[in-house]
Amino acid sequence: MLIAFEGPDGTGKTTICDNIISFLKENEKKCVCIKSPSHTELGNTILKMSRKKEINKLSLMMLYAAYTVELTEHVNNALKRYEIVLLDRYYLSNYMYNVFCENIYKGNKSEQDKNYMLNVKKNILDTVISSVKPKKPDITFIFTVPIVAKKDDIYLNINDIVQNYIHVAKNVIDSPYRILSNAKEITDVKEFLKEYGIFHDVS
Repeated sequence: MLIAFEGPDGTGKTTICDNIISFLKENEKKCVCIKSPSHTELGNTILKMSRKKEINKLSLMMLYAAYTVELTEHVNNALKRYEIVLLDRYYLSNYMYNVFCENIYKGNKSEQDKNYMLNVKKNILDTVISSVKPKKPDITFIFTVPIVAKKDDIYLNINDIVQNYIHVAKNVIDSPYRILSNAKEITDVKEFLKEYGIFHDVS
């Protein structure tokens, strides 16, 4: 069973993942949580590079595309070993941050230039995804709780990220997903999982 948790930083994904893992282990389920991109050395290196403002965004996206290949392998191996695999971010976040965020970055690019770069990036990532064929999640939870902007944010409006996640989900995900837009829904994730029949045998 593969379950993905997606959404902007600060919306509670990691906390929920950790809680679900504890919940499952208490019920003697073989499970693991893969936290992306920090799960691998390559992912950690890319994450550090992404925080440098001078890095070329297209180069960064191609590095994340390479990481997608590595992540796919890790997920496939985990599914052979564990009954349930939780993903704290998956390839949806790659599309979100490295493709569709092009239109909400701060900067002086024209709309034409932004759209051109968006299409270039999407074509590259589409090619990688179609080649490695990452396993589709059985369910994806998308966290869209409003978040507070930081002083060094590179986005025009931090909550545009929330709207972009919804847009990307509709255009990229072709497996079941659920949008969680408030704290109560996030608190009830375990109940939602039962609704989907994923943990029907867990008390």
